[in-house]
Amino acid sequence: MVLFVVVSLVLLFILFYALLDDLYLLKIKRLPPGPLSLPIIGGLHLLGQEPYKSVENMAAKYGGILSLRIGVRERVVYVTDPDLAKQLLSSEYLADRPSLPFFDIISKEGHGIGSRPYDFTWKLHTRIIYSSISKLIQTQLDDVLRNSWEYLFKTLEDSKDEPISPETTIRTAVMMTMGRFIFGHEYASADDPKLRLLLWLNEETMRGVSPLNHVNLIPGLQYINLPFYPNYRNLNMAKENFLNDEFESHKKKFDGRTVDIMDMIIKELKEDEKDSMKFRQKQREEFLLPQNFLMSIFTLIVGGEQTLSNNLLWLLLYTAKHQDCQEKIVKELRNNDVLATDFVQFHHKEKFPYTTAFYKETMRFITTTFFGVPRTASADIHVNGYTIPKGTTVFPNFWSINHNERYWSKPHEFQPERFLELENLHSSNIPGFIIFGYGRRPCIGSQVGRACLFSFLCNIINKFHVSLPPDEDPDMRGHTRLVIEPPSFKVIFQKRA
Repeated sequence: MVLFVVVSLVLLFILFYALLDDLYLLKIKRLPPGPLSLPIIGGLHLLGQEPYKSVENMAAKYGGILSLRIGVRERVVYVTDPDLAKQLLSSEYLADRPSLPFFDIISKEGHGIGSRPYDFTWKLHTRIIYSSISKLIQTQLDDVLRNSWEYLFKTLEDSKDEPISPETTIRTAVMMTMGRFIFGHEYASADDPKLRLLLWLNEETMRGVSPLNHVNLIPGLQYINLPFYPNYRNLNMAKENFLNDEFESHKKKFDGRTVDIMDMIIKELKEDEKDSMKFRQKQREEFLLPQNFLMSIFTLIVGGEQTLSNNLLWLLLYTAKHQDCQEKIVKELRNNDVLATDFVQFHHKEKFPYTTAFYKETMRFITTTFFGVPRTASADIHVNGYTIPKGTTVFPNFWSINHNERYWSKPHEFQPERFLELENLHSSNIPGFIIFGYGRRPCIGSQVGRACLFSFLCNIINKFHVSLPPDEDPDMRGHTRLVIEPPSFKVIFQKRA
C-alpha cells in the first residue's frame, strides 16, 4: 500500500512538473504553440510512423510554426510555413547544429563542417570544399561517373534478366564515386579493401547518429564499456587511421596538380604555410588544422552516400513503377540520337527536359530528407510574436513545403510534367522545391547530387528496361528513419538492343 502511494505521488509530480514547464515555456517564454507534454515521452506519441505528415496535421491546429517536447528533452520547434522556414533558415542566428554525443566521440581530433558551429572556420572549410567540388565537376565529373556506372551496369548485366535487389550494388557504386572524387581512387572491384573499409565506416557512423542510439539518449554511456553496446572509440580510431593514412599519402605525392578534393585541401594548407596570417584573425587560432579538414571530408562521405544512395534507389523504384514515364525517357533519348551503347554526359542535360522533370518530381514527391538537418538557435529569435530561445532545436518541414498547394497543383499526385511548365527547369532555386537544404547551411554536395541523379537516370534507362517482377508490390511509403528510406524491393534489368 505504501509503495503504491509513493509511486502514485511520484507519477503525479512528474505529470505536474511537465505541465508546469510547458505552461511556463508557452505562456511566459512565448515559445510557439503546440500540444502539452506527457510525462517521460513528451509528444513522441503524436509523431507516428510518418512524422512529417503528423507535423503538417498539427500545423492545421497550431499554425505554421509550432513546438513539441521530444521525450524528456526540451521542446523543439517545427516550421511548416514556407515563408517562415526560409526566413529562419536564412538567419545567422539559426545556423548552428545541435549537440550530438556521438559526434563528440568521433570528432575528438577536430570537428568538421557537419557538426561544428556556424563560425569562421565553418565558412572557410565550406568555401574551400565547395570550390574544390566545382572545379572537379568542370574537369572530371563525367569520367568519374562513367567509371562508377560501368561497375553498376556490369553487375546488372550479370543478373541475366532475373529479379535482383539493387541496394548493395547502388550503395557500392555511390561509394566508388565518393572515393574517386575525394581520394582519387580507382577501385578494381567491389572487394577492394579500401572501398570495403569506407563502406564499413559509413555504415557504423550512420548507426551512431541515430537519435535512438543509446549514447545520444543517455550521454553518460559514452564513458562506459558494455559488451552489448558498440565501442565507438574503436570506430573513431579506425576512422582517424584511415583519414590520416590518406592525408599523409596524398601529401607525399603532391606535386602541385589537383586531381581530387584531398589534393585541393593540401594545396590550401601549403599556401597557408607560406602566409601564416592568411586565414587567421586571432593570435594562435588555427583555422586550417588538418584534423578539422579531415573530419569535414568524413562528413562529405557519410552524408553524401546516405542521401544519394537512398535517392537513387527511390528513383529506380519509381522508374520501374511508372512504365509510361520510362518510355517517355527512352523516346527522349532516341530523339536525341542516343544509342544504347552511348554514355549520356551531364553537360548535355538541357537536351533532356523530361528526364530532368522525372527525377525532380520523384525527389519532390518523396522528399527523403523530410526535416533536413536540424538547426540550433545561437541567440533568442523573435518571429511572428513568438520567441525561439537560444539553444532550441528547429526542424523545417521540407516535405510539407514540397507538397504545398501554394506552389503545386494536386501536390499529392505524381506528375513529372508539372516541372516542364516552369520557366527554368534547371534552376537550383525553384519555389516550393527544397531537396538539398536551404539558407545558411545548405547541402555542400548539392552539385554532385544533381549530376548523379540525372546521369544515373539517363544512363540506366538508356541501357536497360527496368521493371518490377509480377509478384512484387513494395510499400511506396518507405520506412521513416533519419530519412525516408525506400522499401526492400527487387527489379528486373533487361538490356536494351
